[in-house]
Amino acid sequence: MFGYVDSRAENNTFVPASQVQRPSMFGWGRSRSRSVFISTFCPRGKTVFFGRRGYVSDCMDEWIGLMGGSVTYAEEAGAGEDWLRRLAPRLDFILVDESAAEDIRQLVEHCLFLRRALPEVPLLLLSPSVKGDDFGTERMAICDVTLRTPLSQAAFVRALRMARSNNRRYVGSLAAPQPSALRA
Repeated sequence: MFGYVDSRAENNTFVPASQVQRPSMFGWGRSRSRSVFISTFCPRGKTVFFGRRGYVSDCMDEWIGLMGGSVTYAEEAGAGEDWLRRLAPRLDFILVDESAAEDIRQLVEHCLFLRRALPEVPLLLLSPSVKGDDFGTERMAICDVTLRTPLSQAAFVRALRMARSNNRRYVGSLAAPQPSALRA
């Protein structure tokens, strides 16, 4: 008997049911008898969440736990730039909920700070005030993907995949010569 694994997600593996029920040092899922979703989305094991605890953070906690990762809440950890840089080698993603800021200007400044501090870590912006999910690169300066909340697990998994892809483009754009430098 095998645990449930979404065959459409990249690089998933089946897990024998006996292993799913065995206690795990990662604490996958809410109960040991529950199906485990194993993927390459959280190979390092950490995601930082900026925002208030609530429905969105609970969903992120559960879904990332099913992927073998864990969520660290920045407000509870006293996140500063030094703290983020120390955590960077273990980070898979940064999630910023709109509730982390008082207004849109503060939200953008916060995302710009995170981009400058950790450009190589994919950043997902979660907001109920956007019209829909945005997987394009128009907002590349502040985030890799924007998700409208509430969201589904399928949308979240797709967003993680797109965030990785968009982040590679963003990091590549930092290394590329700027148009003004080409003219000089």
